[in-house]
Amino acid sequence: MKRKQVSLAPTAHPNIATSAAGDDDLASTEGVDYTPLRDLLQSHNWREADRETLALMRRVANGDLEPNALSRFPPVDLRTIDQLWVKYSGGRFGFSVQKYIFRACESTATPFDSQTHQRFGERVGWRDSSSWHNARTYTLEAPAGHLPNYTSFEFAEHDGEATARQPPAKEGNNLYKVTALLSREDLPSTKPTELPRASAKRKHKR
Repeated sequence: MKRKQVSLAPTAHPNIATSAAGDDDLASTEGVDYTPLRDLLQSHNWREADRETLALMRRVANGDLEPNALSRFPPVDLRTIDQLWVKYSGGRFGFSVQKYIFRACESTATPFDSQTHQRFGERVGWRDSSSWHNARTYTLEAPAGHLPNYTSFEFAEHDGEATARQPPAKEGNNLYKVTALLSREDLPSTKPTELPRASAKRKHKR
């Protein structure tokens, strides 16, 4: 059964403290302007921020988001993107949040095996019990680490850069993409903010 893309209006959660714009570090060694991404995240427009993140990552990496490219993604730009997501989601989203969850899913014997990857996918809402999917939930009630998305190219046709953002002929295996990015030593690990109990109960009943 084909999954339907979840499309929700920009929203914040009333019980999660998200930050206002301030002295954000928008540093880039690749000449990229992260102001539009910051503005989307500040307004809690998670869907458009997800699209913008993918566009910016492809721009920085010259269109290549295969595992080898992710392992070499410029660290300053990686940190800028991550910290913007962590700050404006109140600690719910970001690469470093994903890394914390990925580490928690690791097996001591084989830290980067397929079982680790599957557990991670289920924890962040990218996988159900039987398969991976591209559906995303654009609200702070999504699982911690649910965004941003760098394993799917479902937004390649948007924002006037269709040619630059078309997926390559071979996207590679998601296991290696996730491992390449989240095993980087220069990426910090951020413990995600938990949803308040009332919100977690509402989510469970859906």
